[in-house]
Amino acid sequence: MNELFKMQLAKGPEHARLMLLGLVRECSVGGNPEHCQLHEIRKLPYKDSISWVMGLTNDECLRYYQSHLECMSCHEPKALDQDES
Repeated sequence: MNELFKMQLAKGPEHARLMLLGLVRECSVGGNPEHCQLHEIRKLPYKDSISWVMGLTNDECLRYYQSHLECMSCHEPKALDQDES
Protein backbone atom coordinates (compact mmCIF):
# COMPACT_ATOMS: atom_id res chain seq x y z
CA MET A 1 0.00 0.00 0.00
CA ASN A 2 1.47 3.36 -0.97
CA GLU A 3 2.08 6.22 1.44
CA LEU A 4 -0.97 8.18 0.26
CA PHE A 5 -3.24 5.29 1.22
CA LYS A 6 -1.55 4.90 4.58
CA MET A 7 -2.04 8.61 5.28
CA GLN A 8 -5.72 8.41 4.32
CA LEU A 9 -6.36 5.37 6.53
CA ALA A 10 -4.40 6.94 9.41
CA LYS A 11 -7.04 9.69 9.54
CA GLY A 12 -9.24 7.10 11.22
CA PRO A 13 -12.68 5.57 10.92
CA GLU A 14 -14.63 8.83 11.07
CA HIS A 15 -12.72 10.15 8.03
CA ALA A 16 -13.42 6.86 6.28
CA ARG A 17 -17.12 7.15 7.18
CA LEU A 18 -17.30 10.69 5.77
CA MET A 19 -15.65 9.54 2.56
CA LEU A 20 -18.07 6.63 2.28
CA LEU A 21 -21.01 9.03 2.61
CA GLY A 22 -19.85 10.62 -0.62
CA LEU A 23 -18.95 7.35 -2.29
CA VAL A 24 -22.44 5.91 -1.83
CA ARG A 25 -23.68 8.65 -4.16
CA GLU A 26 -21.14 8.09 -6.92
CA CYS A 27 -17.86 6.32 -7.51
CA SER A 28 -14.87 8.65 -7.67
CA VAL A 29 -14.05 7.28 -11.14
CA GLY A 30 -17.60 8.14 -12.19
CA GLY A 31 -21.03 6.59 -12.14
CA ASN A 32 -21.78 3.28 -10.50
CA PRO A 33 -19.42 0.61 -11.88
CA GLU A 34 -20.77 -2.92 -11.59
CA HIS A 35 -17.49 -4.19 -10.11
CA CYS A 36 -17.67 -1.70 -7.22
CA GLN A 37 -18.28 -2.99 -3.69
CA LEU A 38 -20.84 -0.19 -3.24
CA HIS A 39 -22.71 -0.84 -6.50
CA GLU A 40 -25.86 -2.22 -4.86
CA ILE A 41 -25.83 0.39 -2.08
CA ARG A 42 -25.89 3.17 -4.68
CA LYS A 43 -29.16 1.76 -6.03
CA LEU A 44 -30.87 2.50 -2.70
CA PRO A 45 -32.56 5.83 -1.98
CA TYR A 46 -29.84 8.17 -0.70
CA LYS A 47 -31.43 8.32 2.77
CA ASP A 48 -31.16 4.52 3.02
CA SER A 49 -27.57 4.51 1.82
CA ILE A 50 -26.70 7.10 4.48
CA SER A 51 -28.32 4.89 7.11
CA TRP A 52 -26.30 1.94 5.81
CA VAL A 53 -23.03 3.87 6.15
CA MET A 54 -23.94 5.14 9.60
CA GLY A 55 -24.71 1.58 10.69
CA LEU A 56 -21.23 0.32 9.81
CA THR A 57 -18.76 -0.37 12.57
CA ASN A 58 -15.52 1.61 12.61
CA ASP A 59 -13.64 -1.46 11.38
CA GLU A 60 -16.12 -1.96 8.53
CA CYS A 61 -15.74 1.69 7.50
CA LEU A 62 -11.98 1.33 7.38
CA ARG A 63 -12.20 -1.91 5.38
CA TYR A 64 -14.63 -0.46 2.82
CA TYR A 65 -12.52 2.66 2.49
CA GLN A 66 -9.30 0.67 2.16
CA SER A 67 -10.91 -1.42 -0.59
CA HIS A 68 -11.98 1.80 -2.31
CA LEU A 69 -8.44 3.18 -2.18
CA GLU A 70 -7.01 -0.05 -3.57
CA CYS A 71 -9.58 -0.08 -6.39
CA MET A 72 -8.96 3.59 -7.14
CA SER A 73 -5.24 2.90 -7.51
CA CYS A 74 -6.04 0.44 -10.30
CA HIS A 75 -8.39 2.83 -12.11
CA GLU A 76 -6.77 6.22 -11.53
CA PRO A 77 -3.00 5.65 -11.20
CA LYS A 78 -2.07 8.91 -12.94
CA ALA A 79 -4.34 10.98 -10.70
CA LEU A 80 -2.83 9.40 -7.58
CA ASP A 81 0.72 10.05 -8.79
CA GLN A 82 -0.10 13.74 -9.25
CA ASP A 83 -1.57 13.97 -5.74
CA GLU A 84 1.63 12.68 -4.18
CA SER A 85 3.85 15.40 -5.65
